[in-house]
Amino acid sequence: MHINQCTDETDELYEIDEGNIIPLEQLEQIREYLFLSTNQLSESVCQKSEFKQIVLKQKQSEDQLILYKDHLEEQIVELKKANQILKKEIDHANKIEQELKKRMRTEIKEKKTLESECREMESMLRQSQKMEAIGTLAGGIAHDFNNILFPVIGFAQMIDQDLPHDNPMKSQIKGILNGACRAKELVQQILTFSRQTDKEYHPLKVQLIIKELLKFSRATLPASIKIFTDIPNDVGMVMADPTQVHQIVMNLITNALHAMEEKGGELTVKLREVDLKKNAVPSPDLAPGSYICLEVTDTGIGMDEITVKRIFEPYFTTKEEGKGTGLGLALIHGIVKDYHGKIMVYSSPDKGTSFFIYLPCIKSPKKQTAHRIQSNYKPNGNEHILIVDDEINITIMFKNILTYFGYQVSSYSNSIEALEAFRNSPEIYDMVITDMTMPNLAGEKLIMEIKKIQPAIPIILCTGFSKKTATSRTIDFKPDKILMKPVLQDELLTSIREIFDSRTGMAMKHIQNHVL
Repeated sequence: MHINQCTDETDELYEIDEGNIIPLEQLEQIREYLFLSTNQLSESVCQKSEFKQIVLKQKQSEDQLILYKDHLEEQIVELKKANQILKKEIDHANKIEQELKKRMRTEIKEKKTLESECREMESMLRQSQKMEAIGTLAGGIAHDFNNILFPVIGFAQMIDQDLPHDNPMKSQIKGILNGACRAKELVQQILTFSRQTDKEYHPLKVQLIIKELLKFSRATLPASIKIFTDIPNDVGMVMADPTQVHQIVMNLITNALHAMEEKGGELTVKLREVDLKKNAVPSPDLAPGSYICLEVTDTGIGMDEITVKRIFEPYFTTKEEGKGTGLGLALIHGIVKDYHGKIMVYSSPDKGTSFFIYLPCIKSPKKQTAHRIQSNYKPNGNEHILIVDDEINITIMFKNILTYFGYQVSSYSNSIEALEAFRNSPEIYDMVITDMTMPNLAGEKLIMEIKKIQPAIPIILCTGFSKKTATSRTIDFKPDKILMKPVLQDELLTSIREIFDSRTGMAMKHIQNHVL
């Protein structure tokens, strides 16, 4: 047997030829070859088994990976859900944070506003206290001034009535009376300013007030300011309180002059009567009808749009501290609104300002001739009147006037002495005329004591304070008449006669009814 060895790239092969003897070395080689082949085969089998295990493990790993993937996807889904929930919570938290910030900003703003309002209220309180103090002072000044004016007017009227008509002194006395009457009106304005008098509405020609105020303003104007007017006499009347109209005109003129005090300029005041149709009213606040229109225009510093929107706010002012209270235009706005009118303003910086005030116009009242007492009619009498006033000049004036017209007069400047005289002989007196504010015994207490003695006796309270003050202080007993000093002679005599005549008429009526 003959074995041929064959080799290739990987293994060695042996071919055996029959009939030939194989050498031992060759057999050893064959054995080693077979051994190696067996080992290789065994290793191959092992490797195949290991490969199968590896494949199996790989498959198991893949299965686990698939499970892990599914689990991971589930976790991702859960995480996405959790993320969405977290996002919503974060959004909600952000909203809450924004809301808290907004609320905090609002609270801070409200706090600042409240602090500002508190400061404004404190300022208003101080201003109110200041105005109250000024009002009290004004009331006291008015009272004293009225006591001074009263005898001036009274004695001047007595001189006037004693002088012949052709006496040249007549015109001078008239001048004194005119000046005193203007002073009386000024005191009335002071009382109105101090809120110690009630508003009195009656038909009024506004042009008279405007002309008087312009006359006063011209006297104090610098040469750099010129005044132009267009104020017809035939403009209609308004139903208003003269003092309030005076405040309107005075405030507008004063503001206009202040706006031109540095550079000068022109002040134009116009008054006209307008008939506003339904489709042609300048403001929806105005009803169609007849109005007077007051226009006050200046060429001063003017105002911007923001300032114009605030000028009617109380205590708002563009003037320097100490030069304005910020109440003037607010006061005008309130008065005009009460009259169902309208105030309008147009202004531009450095060009000037125009105010237009519309007030409802009324027809001229019919002249009342019946029951009207003419100025030359002086009611006479012979009754006995007790006069009480701590101002000696006033008691002398009262006595002279009343004695001149036939009355019997007992006058006292001491209220305690007057009460004692009345207690001693109450039956001789037909009327008591007394002041209100007097030392020792005030007028209202004197009246109460007199009423205890003779309840039916007529009483006239003559005071330098306002009627409002006098009425509030005599609420427990109502005098027959309250006269405001300074009293004109006609008013005094007419009031006395009306009281006596009314009581006589009532007595006669009572007697007639009793007889019937």
